[in-house]
Amino acid sequence: MEITRLHTTLEGHSVLESVLLPMAPEDEQGHLAAMFPSTEVVFCETESNFTQDWHTAPRRQMVIVLYGKMEIELQDGIKQVLTAGETLLAEDTTGSGHITRAVGGTSLRTAIIPLA
Repeated sequence: MEITRLHTTLEGHSVLESVLLPMAPEDEQGHLAAMFPSTEVVFCETESNFTQDWHTAPRRQMVIVLYGKMEIELQDGIKQVLTAGETLLAEDTTGSGHITRAVGGTSLRTAIIPLA
Protein backbone atom coordinates (compact mmCIF):
# COMPACT_ATOMS: atom_id res chain seq x y z
CA MET A 1 0.00 0.00 0.00
CA GLU A 2 1.35 3.40 -0.97
CA ILE A 3 1.00 6.42 1.35
CA THR A 4 2.45 9.94 1.43
CA ARG A 5 4.97 10.75 4.15
CA LEU A 6 5.56 14.35 5.27
CA HIS A 7 8.72 14.71 7.33
CA THR A 8 11.56 17.11 8.19
CA THR A 9 15.04 16.86 6.66
CA LEU A 10 18.23 17.37 8.65
CA GLU A 11 18.28 20.90 7.20
CA GLY A 12 14.88 21.64 8.78
CA HIS A 13 12.74 21.58 5.62
CA SER A 14 9.44 19.72 5.34
CA VAL A 15 9.41 17.27 2.42
CA LEU A 16 6.87 14.89 0.89
CA GLU A 17 7.66 11.41 -0.33
CA SER A 18 5.70 8.42 -1.46
CA VAL A 19 6.39 5.31 0.64
CA LEU A 20 5.22 1.73 0.43
CA LEU A 21 3.94 0.14 3.63
CA PRO A 22 5.22 -3.42 3.84
CA MET A 23 2.30 -5.83 3.64
CA ALA A 24 2.11 -9.32 5.14
CA PRO A 25 1.13 -12.19 2.86
CA GLU A 26 -2.56 -12.46 2.15
CA ASP A 27 -4.72 -14.34 4.62
CA GLU A 28 -8.49 -14.52 5.07
CA GLN A 29 -8.53 -10.75 5.79
CA GLY A 30 -6.39 -9.77 2.79
CA HIS A 31 -2.95 -8.12 2.89
CA LEU A 32 -2.23 -6.39 6.22
CA ALA A 33 0.41 -3.80 7.15
CA ALA A 34 1.97 -3.73 10.60
CA MET A 35 -0.10 -1.92 13.23
CA PHE A 36 0.60 1.70 14.12
CA PRO A 37 0.08 2.14 17.89
CA SER A 38 -2.79 4.55 18.54
CA THR A 39 -5.60 4.98 21.03
CA GLU A 40 -7.62 7.83 19.48
CA VAL A 41 -9.13 9.08 16.25
CA VAL A 42 -10.45 12.58 15.55
CA PHE A 43 -12.81 13.35 12.68
CA CYS A 44 -12.50 16.80 11.14
CA GLU A 45 -14.71 18.65 8.65
CA THR A 46 -13.72 21.98 7.15
CA GLU A 47 -15.35 24.37 4.70
CA SER A 48 -14.29 24.52 1.07
CA ASN A 49 -12.24 27.70 1.68
CA PHE A 50 -10.22 26.23 4.59
CA THR A 51 -6.53 27.15 4.76
CA GLN A 52 -4.20 26.46 7.68
CA ASP A 53 -1.19 28.74 7.21
CA TRP A 54 2.41 27.65 7.90
CA HIS A 55 2.54 25.07 10.69
CA THR A 56 4.19 21.82 11.67
CA ALA A 57 2.30 18.68 12.59
CA PRO A 58 1.24 18.94 16.26
CA ARG A 59 2.32 15.31 16.75
CA ARG A 60 3.18 12.30 14.63
CA GLN A 61 -0.16 11.35 13.05
CA MET A 62 -1.96 9.69 10.17
CA VAL A 63 -4.43 11.83 8.21
CA ILE A 64 -6.86 9.89 6.03
CA VAL A 65 -8.88 11.89 3.53
CA LEU A 66 -12.50 10.71 3.70
CA TYR A 67 -14.12 13.26 1.40
CA GLY A 68 -12.87 16.13 -0.73
CA LYS A 69 -9.32 17.12 -1.62
CA MET A 70 -6.52 18.23 0.71
CA GLU A 71 -3.51 20.13 -0.59
CA ILE A 72 -0.15 20.23 1.18
CA GLU A 73 2.21 23.08 0.17
CA LEU A 74 5.89 23.13 1.11
CA GLN A 75 8.29 26.04 1.57
CA ASP A 76 9.86 25.41 -1.86
CA GLY A 77 6.46 25.79 -3.58
CA ILE A 78 5.86 22.08 -4.15
CA LYS A 79 2.19 21.17 -3.74
CA GLN A 80 0.56 17.76 -3.47
CA VAL A 81 -3.16 17.01 -3.48
CA LEU A 82 -4.55 14.02 -1.59
CA THR A 83 -8.03 12.77 -2.44
CA ALA A 84 -10.58 10.54 -0.72
CA GLY A 85 -9.01 7.26 0.31
CA GLU A 86 -5.45 8.58 0.43
CA THR A 87 -3.33 8.69 3.59
CA LEU A 88 -0.76 11.19 4.85
CA LEU A 89 1.77 10.18 7.52
CA ALA A 90 2.56 13.60 9.07
CA GLU A 91 5.90 13.58 10.87
CA ASP A 92 7.17 17.15 10.30
CA THR A 93 6.84 18.15 13.96
CA THR A 94 9.81 20.55 13.64
CA GLY A 95 11.28 22.73 10.91
CA SER A 96 9.79 24.93 8.21
CA GLY A 97 6.38 23.27 8.19
CA HIS A 98 3.69 23.31 5.52
CA ILE A 99 0.36 24.85 4.52
CA THR A 100 -2.78 22.68 4.46
CA ARG A 101 -5.85 23.66 2.47
CA ALA A 102 -9.09 22.28 1.11
CA VAL A 103 -9.16 22.46 -2.69
CA GLY A 104 -11.62 21.53 -5.39
CA GLY A 105 -14.56 23.61 -4.21
CA THR A 106 -15.94 21.16 -1.65
CA SER A 107 -15.63 20.67 2.08
CA LEU A 108 -12.87 18.43 3.39
CA ARG A 109 -13.42 15.53 5.77
CA THR A 110 -10.50 13.73 7.37
CA ALA A 111 -9.81 11.16 10.05
CA ILE A 112 -6.79 12.15 12.13
CA ILE A 113 -5.11 9.36 14.08
CA PRO A 114 -2.44 10.45 16.60
CA LEU A 115 0.39 7.91 16.73
CA ALA A 116 2.38 6.82 19.76
